[in-house]
Amino acid sequence: MSANLTDPVRDFLAAISEVLTLPEPAATLGDLIKFKSEVDTRTHRVQLAIRDLLDGSSDDLAWEAGYLRRHAGLPVRYRTPEQHLTEVRALARGEGQ
Repeated sequence: MSANLTDPVRDFLAAISEVLTLPEPAATLGDLIKFKSEVDTRTHRVQLAIRDLLDGSSDDLAWEAGYLRRHAGLPVRYRTPEQHLTEVRALARGEGQ
């Protein structure tokens, strides 16, 4: 049985999913710290959007979904495992020193 969601609600929920879906971080302390910071920032943005809708500060689901998508589209500030491996290989070849 599927939920009877309106299109604006469905779009808002999809935007929440998009902003909270992040690439895996490289397994270095620095990247893990930056990943946690990114998760915290994006979670805070979701909380702000939900609070604005619940307290009546906003009644525009489309605007709130767009707000979240703008942040979902920003690049992350940490390296993925693939990026880290590329850097390690470049250093092993003597590049980037």
